[in-house]
Amino acid sequence: MEQVITVAKHLLSVTNAPAWQQTAHGIIGLAQLSIGSTNSAVESFKTALQIKANTSYAARSALCLGKIDLAQKNYEQAEKYFEQAATMAADDSQIEIRANAYAGLGMNAMAVSNYPVAARYFMGVAILYDNPELTPECLYRASEAFRHAGMEKESKKAIEELKQRYPESKWIKAIQ
Repeated sequence: MEQVITVAKHLLSVTNAPAWQQTAHGIIGLAQLSIGSTNSAVESFKTALQIKANTSYAARSALCLGKIDLAQKNYEQAEKYFEQAATMAADDSQIEIRANAYAGLGMNAMAVSNYPVAARYFMGVAILYDNPELTPECLYRASEAFRHAGMEKESKKAIEELKQRYPESKWIKAIQ
């Protein structure tokens, strides 16, 4: 990953184009995050977001900042970053980022015990996005959110949908 950081920093030194600057800072942030340099990654992601460009690295940076804030229990800030990521990833080419941002909003809502909102976000991902990793997790988490909200019928429906759509998912084992 150090090589990735070196190459991205070189890119920063050879171009002033905002899109490339944003891309480089986003790549540096992802590399720093992967080697456990969370504080440095946060700075790189924030720098990427400050640059006036609309690359996928802007949305990805906001998504990563949301995940970091969620892990650090900074729920209000996490929500803002997840919302920003979802908005920035409005283009269909960034649907994966948008789906993960909505899942992040669901996780954040669960963390603050806002179960109906969490269920809505998780079900939104399950309805709009078909990914063999993320969608089954969201169906499972929607079921949990519905259960915590006292909505047993909806909880069971989410589990049935999980079983029907993803019978081999690891999330099936979580309910058994």
